[in-house]
Amino acid sequence: MGDTIKIAMEDVKKGMAAGGTLGRSLARKMGHRAVLWSRAASEGARRRFERCTPAGKALSGVGALGMLVFGYLILFDASDLQLIKKESLVVKVQTANMRKQATTQSPIKTQLHQGTALVPVEREGKWWKARIDGNENVGWIHESVVRQKDSKQLVWSYHLRFYELYFLLAAVALFVGLRMRSQPH
Repeated sequence: MGDTIKIAMEDVKKGMAAGGTLGRSLARKMGHRAVLWSRAASEGARRRFERCTPAGKALSGVGALGMLVFGYLILFDASDLQLIKKESLVVKVQTANMRKQATTQSPIKTQLHQGTALVPVEREGKWWKARIDGNENVGWIHESVVRQKDSKQLVWSYHLRFYELYFLLAAVALFVGLRMRSQPH
């Protein structure tokens, strides 16, 4: 358990360092206006925090911490980034016959034109069972009339774990805490 927390804290530190680097990079790209806006926003937040009651400071602190924790969980626990290798076939001849069975004696199901993309389903000897990309039409095509094409696709997926609800509750706590101001003397 202790090791898990230690590793998680290291990840949080790395993420915070990356966020700082991103912020500096953005400021460089956007120029002096971004720096001034950033300073003004942080100065305004600091003044707002100083005017809060002790309970407001505690609530906004808990809210900020909750946003950090649940933001981390949303990014690194509930989401997944994968590089998927996708295999496809492309018709390389002027016209190719897609057949009902894996034999030249089988009836022609459809004719395909050069450049038609196919999604391979299975292979049997020198024949590919494939479906036309974006279509449910499945048939057999000989390997001599197609070429294999590999592509890679970056896929991001999110698994609903209700972290986003807790993140929003933490944001509400932060803003409610900042609005709990002490009365001027």
